[in-house]
Order: sequence, then C-alpha cells, then structure tokens
Amino acid sequence: MFLSFKNKLIQVYIRIRNLLPGQKYFIFKILLYIPLYILLLPIILLIRLIRPFILIRFGELMSSRIGHLAANTELYLCEKEASINRPNIFYIDIFYTSHLPICNDYLLNKWRQIINIWPRWLIYPLNVLNNIIPFGESHKIGNNLSHDRDILNLLDKYPQHLKFTSQEETLGIESLNAMGISKAMMEKVAIAKSRENHSTTICVTRYGNVMASRGSVIPLFINQIKNGLPLTITDPNMTRFLMSLNDAVDLVLFAFENGNQGDLFVNKAPAATIGDLAKAIKDLAKVDNEINIIGTRHGEKLYETLCTREEMVKAEDMGDFYRVPADNRDLNYSMYFSEGEKNLAEIEDYHSHNTERLNVEGVKNLISKLALVKKELFEEEVADFLV
Repeated sequence: MFLSFKNKLIQVYIRIRNLLPGQKYFIFKILLYIPLYILLLPIILLIRLIRPFILIRFGELMSSRIGHLAANTELYLCEKEASINRPNIFYIDIFYTSHLPICNDYLLNKWRQIINIWPRWLIYPLNVLNNIIPFGESHKIGNNLSHDRDILNLLDKYPQHLKFTSQEETLGIESLNAMGISKAMMEKVAIAKSRENHSTTICVTRYGNVMASRGSVIPLFINQIKNGLPLTITDPNMTRFLMSLNDAVDLVLFAFENGNQGDLFVNKAPAATIGDLAKAIKDLAKVDNEINIIGTRHGEKLYETLCTREEMVKAEDMGDFYRVPADNRDLNYSMYFSEGEKNLAEIEDYHSHNTERLNVEGVKNLISKLALVKKELFEEEVADFLV
C-alpha cells in the first residue's frame, strides 16, 4: 500500500510536468509550493507526535553526479547494516533527489528498488518544514550522504547492495568492453558533430594501449628486471593487442588520407598473451627472473575488444585497417526491428583473442624495435623523446 501510494503520486506529478510547457510549469510550481507548505504542516506535526513509536527521517540523494549517487548511497546502506546512525526504534528513511538534472536515470531506478525515493516536489517541502519546526534534528538522516568519505572502510567489509541481473551485466560489458567510457563518449560526440558539419571532415581512430606507453605493462616488466624482482602478471592467458607508436601514427595518417565524414578507423594489430610477453622480455634481457601470477584484478578482462560485432557487420576491410562508417540511419524503426541483420549472429567481435596471435619469438621480434627496449635492455643511444 505504501509503495502503491508513492507510485501514484509519481505518476500524477509526471503527467502534470509533461502537459505544461516550461514557463507555465514554473508558475505552477510557485502556485503549488505556497499552499503545499500549508497542507504539509499537519503532516510534520503528525510525524512529531508518532516519533516515540515510528521515526520518519528525510535525506537528499546526491543524484546530480554519478559517483555520489553510486558510492554515497552504497555507503549509506553499509552504515545501516553496521548499525551506524541507526535509531533504536522502528524507522522509515525517505529520500528525494537533487534539484539538478539526474546524472543517470537507470542507476536511480535501481536504487528505487532498494530504498524509498519519493518525488522531490513532495519531500523537499517536508524537509524544509522539518528544519524550521523545532526538534527536527532527529528526523534527518545522519549519514555520509553529503560527505563521501568511507573512514571506517565499510565498503570493504560489507557486500555490495546494488545488484544487477546477468542480462544487465552482459549489456554493460558489451557497452564498455570495446574501450574506456571517456574514449567512447569522445567518439560519440565527434561522430554526432560529423552529422551536422559539412565543411570539415571529422573522423575517429581507435586502438588499444600503445606498447611501452604509460598504460603498457612493458615498462613495469623492465623495471622489475632491472631491480631483480619477480615479474608480476595477473593471468598468463590474458591477451592484449601489440601496437607500436609508429603503428599509431600510421593509423592517424591513414585516417587523414582516407577518412569520410563520421568514419571510425581501427588498426589490425597482432596480439600476444601476457605470459608470452613476459617470457619475451626475459629472453631479450637474458635474465631468469621468476614470474609470479597474482590473479586477475577487479574489472580486468581476459581480452580487449576493438570492434563490436555490430560494427564489424558494416566494417570495410582496407588491408591493414578497418573502416567503420557512421550509423546515419533515421528513425525508421523497421530497420531496427522488422528487417534486422540476418548475418549478425555469424559475426564476431574483433578482439585480442581472435586476431593474429604471436608466439614468444614473434613478440621478441616486435618489441625489440621499441625505443624503450633498445635503451633499457640493449643500452643503445636513443633520443629521449622517443622513450
């Protein structure tokens, strides 16, 4: 009954918001809040009267930033489980969202399944009245929702409360596996801009970590060898693309020469297992350091994906590169649902498990050309800007 009443209130508010244009909606809010404070005053007084038996508390979710919405809300639930800031009597915690735009509606809806999140227009005035009327301090949710510091390490001590179905996890992995979210957003913005820009050709290049760069494991292995330490790897069967700085430059130059509006270019790079990469560096350095397997880290993937199968369906093979044209379909839904892609199920993602796989000798031949390897392992003179 409690949830049913809450859902009806949400539906009524959404209908009013959708029916009224912006200026009229603003006037509606002003006219609504004045009598609303008057109508809600008896409710606050009633909440005070029943406090010895049922304590009702109010709190604001930091819903404008995804980090706060995810981590701070999880921290609140951990504190609740640890009996921190938890009353000794029966209580109900009710939240409302920030006034700024919601950072992620999907995440907010997931939290709605766990905690009570009521419409801001209703709970915010209640909270204002609660703060004005004396003895309102006990009706505030005393937690770290506004202070994102897990000083008691509760996030490590308690299991996560936000759960995802296997379908949701698969969808998330498919969305993020191709590349980091910041790079993916950059791609989306650039390709979207290409649709409205006709004077300048806008295209995008995509590749994994460049060998011996900041995100590469090669400098780590070399440093461990020079210090006589074991080489630490997470999983010897994990594969990664092997792309040099020269290959990265060639990809950009190829895009300059062959790019059309909204094109995405991907380099066809070989790959190798991390185990073979470690052995190759040991052979080149002529050392016999131990290799320690420390286990897969949280969020680390067995292979990296450069193109999804949806992109591979329309990709053009251009020798050493793939060109993926922009998806400029209109909102003709038959193209998405009625017709579909007959050969989509037959296509695989382009990832480091199904590209050309180098053995130890192949890896040695490839990485021996790197400036960092020449300088640190072969002690050759190399310009500093190349390392």
